Amino acid sequence: MPVTAVRADNTFQVTVPIPGRAHLRLDMSLQRHAWAWIGSADAKPMNSVLHGSVLEAQIQQDLLNVGDMMVQRVGGNDVGGVTTHRPSLHDQVLAIGRLGALPAAGQGLVAAVAGEINTAVATNMFGDYTVRSGRTYRVDNTAIDFMNAANHCYPIAGPGLWAGMDQTTFAGASSFRRLEQVVASKQGKSAHEIWRSLERDPTSRNTPIYGAFTGARTQYQAMSAATRALLVAASGETQAAISVKQWLDS
Repeated sequence: MPVTAVRADNTFQVTVPIPGRAHLRLDMSLQRHAWAWIGSADAKPMNSVLHGSVLEAQIQQDLLNVGDMMVQRVGGNDVGGVTTHRPSLHDQVLAIGRLGALPAAGQGLVAAVAGEINTAVATNMFGDYTVRSGRTYRVDNTAIDFMNAANHCYPIAGPGLWAGMDQTTFAGASSFRRLEQVVASKQGKSAHEIWRSLERDPTSRNTPIYGAFTGARTQYQAMSAATRALLVAASGETQAAISVKQWLDS
């Protein structure tokens, strides 16, 4: 079976066939890591966002490359006990049985069981992979902890990526993207024209569009000048993004 990367809502689900074992499941959140989708995402402490100029098909190809490289890394060896998603209840019970005693003081049952499961999971396929596009993706084995979801895959370096984005910056970029989407939907009207129309209508203040304008301005003011300068490039240099930045700078 070849590596597959399939869109499921705002996530790419990657299936990697590991020789001699079950398939490994990886998830990449587009809401967290791709400009086109970040308008509906919550900010995390640290983020990385692919520019709008990086198309969905290119992201999919990157992920297929990651999967192929993972298969090559483990080769045909028996890698032992790879989890496809999160360990089943049966796996968890077996792990508790293997502990042989209650967790050490301060460790906690969840951590102890996750650690026991970890000993049965080959970890040499996890790590960083630089694909043909020049971007580097990190694959981490979060699924060894049964309190987490699938293994996580995300971009950390390379062309067309805004890497190392802190929480405040991500919140600002997300609000900028929401306003960019509003302007793009208004058939060629500039952000200034849309805002003037809203100001003339006293009923507009309770609308999502008005909120998109005021929210973007609030978040934009919290950004440094150097960070503000990166927004249009991250959008893929769209006309709507240029218009939004002109309004925010006015």
